[in-house]
Amino acid sequence: MMVSFKQNLRVINKTTNKYTAFVDGEKKRVQQAKGDSWAIRKPMHQDTVYGEVNLQLTRHISLIKALAAPQRIVNRELRELVTSKLEEKRQLKYTDKQIKEFFTKYFESHHDEWPEVRDGKVEVYYYTSETSDRFFATRKSVVGLTAKDIDAITDSGIRKIMHAHLAAEGGDASVAFSADGIDRMNANIMRLNEGHNHQPIKRVRIFEQANKFAVGHKGNKSTKFVEAAKGTNLFFAIFVNKKGERDYATIPLNVMIDCQKKFGKNWPNCIGSYLQSDEVKLMSADCTLLYLLSPGDLVYVPYEDDKPGVVNLRHVYKVVSMTGKAFHCIPASSASTIVNKMEFEAKNKMETTIDKKYSIKKVCIPIKVNRLGNLYKKEQ
Repeated sequence: MMVSFKQNLRVINKTTNKYTAFVDGEKKRVQQAKGDSWAIRKPMHQDTVYGEVNLQLTRHISLIKALAAPQRIVNRELRELVTSKLEEKRQLKYTDKQIKEFFTKYFESHHDEWPEVRDGKVEVYYYTSETSDRFFATRKSVVGLTAKDIDAITDSGIRKIMHAHLAAEGGDASVAFSADGIDRMNANIMRLNEGHNHQPIKRVRIFEQANKFAVGHKGNKSTKFVEAAKGTNLFFAIFVNKKGERDYATIPLNVMIDCQKKFGKNWPNCIGSYLQSDEVKLMSADCTLLYLLSPGDLVYVPYEDDKPGVVNLRHVYKVVSMTGKAFHCIPASSASTIVNKMEFEAKNKMETTIDKKYSIKKVCIPIKVNRLGNLYKKEQ
């Protein structure tokens, strides 16, 4: 028996709000006619609000590249040496090529004195705003932090104090960042900060790399970022380029809301061009939308030895969830797992067929089952 799953994925729809008003002197229930009457049927985001941060991090680059901004060299003595000699050579009208040759020969002959540049690279500061990576932070209580959380604190001074406190407590984060442990840290904060005074630490900003979206566009809402709520990834786009190669993207809820609000009931025919638009950019211009799948949909994985026109029910899978380019399914014949986290994979769902022969998203064909149990290809 092939079990079908009824779909009722409502993202937004028009409300039928009514209110009490006097019409021709008579009190009546009147339907709303003015204003925005859209209703969103899913949670738009999680409760926690984040702020975007521009972090100062370090990385190793070649000495020649570091000469373009010597003030960013981490080692203070090396920074002062490079800055002074760079200024000296520029006053002597050295060309860029001569300056590079001078520094290369200088550090080759002084490699014992400056081991930091022995491999031709130096550690420099850089800011995350100069890269394509985006980082967001939110305030958390220091009680219950882990050793991993310390490395994600935005303030380098607080990060240093927390590491010193963790070491003083024997490296046990559960003890160091308990309520009593935090009291001991704040009582000895000057010693942990190498003799410098510091305000008691009760809450810290923890950052993470992610792609969050703004709450709104007006006022300070544009600087408040939120994360999609769990279970709101409702659509997975499979598209193909001119070479016939498939690519994938999970459509965020806020993007789907904008699409359905803009195009109304015609959104399935417009979703492809909308994903290619400059405001979304989830699909490149040389691609064509192939399928749009949602949790509960059925897909068929064709095998090479399948008979033409015959559907092997063992090769039918039910879509469970999607995140980014990950696409998770379970066999359509499975109701629940027998052995938790072992029968399929650790998350009780999988991206490949049971025999590991095929990646489901690379070859799958969406199908539907009518009320008589007949299978047919799903039209997009």
